[in-house]
Amino acid sequence: MYTLLNNNLNITENHLKILSLFSSGYNKSLYIREVNRMLEISPRTAQLILNDLETKGILESIMRGKIKTYTLRKNQMSKYYLTFVEVYKTTIFMDNNSLAREITGRILPLISGIGLIFGSYAKGDQRDGSDLDIFLAGHADTRKIREVSKTYGLDINLVVYPLEKYKSVIDKDILLKEILENHIAISNIDGFVSSVIENE
Repeated sequence: MYTLLNNNLNITENHLKILSLFSSGYNKSLYIREVNRMLEISPRTAQLILNDLETKGILESIMRGKIKTYTLRKNQMSKYYLTFVEVYKTTIFMDNNSLAREITGRILPLISGIGLIFGSYAKGDQRDGSDLDIFLAGHADTRKIREVSKTYGLDINLVVYPLEKYKSVIDKDILLKEILENHIAISNIDGFVSSVIENE
């Protein structure tokens, strides 16, 4: 075990940022200049990281004319990395949204299943008085969550799907497609990533 921990995970924060782009919808096809523009990193850095992620088996590429585009590969290694990426995104979000962090801490004991923040908070354009939109594939104590909402004076818009319904409509449901595009995972993150990857 200790020998294993002497090895390094050879990724940078830019690796995580680039993979975060692919976790938006989980169906993106991106080329080097797009990544360069979206993250404001140099084309050379974008190319090196995209190639590295392809070598690791997380991305795959195809040529579209003269442009090389990259998409996610759907395999076990991708699950490991994307779970890491979802935790990274959630950590940044919670670090910069103290109210959402506090409310989420109160809500987590009241839910079971896959939990995702969506809407304005997930997009980063919330304002004073914006609802906190939470999607749950599973079960929730809605009465106690309403009490949390009253305590903080913030409307919590809770959307609950039974887990089996979620799994059966994840690639068809309009709301779920919107949530996959912009989300912050707060509960059962590995289960969420698995559900998306295995559905493809």
